[in-house]
Amino acid sequence: MIRIGSQGAAIAEQVQLDLLTSDVLRPSVLSGEIPDAVQRSFQGATFNDGMLPEYPLSDISEKITLDTGGMYVHAISRTKEGLAGGMFGIPRANRWGSDTTSIGWYFTVPELGLRQRAYAVRGMLGLTATHLAGVGFTHIQTSMGTVAGGRAMKRLGFVQEPAQWSDNNWVLDLSPYKT
Repeated sequence: MIRIGSQGAAIAEQVQLDLLTSDVLRPSVLSGEIPDAVQRSFQGATFNDGMLPEYPLSDISEKITLDTGGMYVHAISRTKEGLAGGMFGIPRANRWGSDTTSIGWYFTVPELGLRQRAYAVRGMLGLTATHLAGVGFTHIQTSMGTVAGGRAMKRLGFVQEPAQWSDNNWVLDLSPYKT
């Protein structure tokens, strides 16, 4: 279970967390708010598995703009200044009865302080994990696009479990999030 420390109350006043549908976020892609935040966040990042810097923006934009059937929700973090981060491509439902699912890219903007960034990532992962456990998934299995993303998720409970297809395979047990 991800816990927000005692200092979280002050930061919680600064950082708002929401789970939103693609329909709600589509205007933020079209206006440039999400693409700008993504580009700032991944600038200078070290990518895993030969991934390219344009992958996060392309994948995030597609998961929002092409999701006309409501397949995804997205955990969003905002401050009074605007978009502070996001975790994208979270399945809205468990349509096939699978135990395991994947999630898409996540980021926080570089302008956030370290405590705000940690709060945002913990909060977005908490929303994501609680939602996924609530729709019947037991694990998240995903790859980490960047070295920094892998380090952050390791601190939040993801375990690296190399698979036949890749060493960059990370798993989070969702049982602590089941309500």
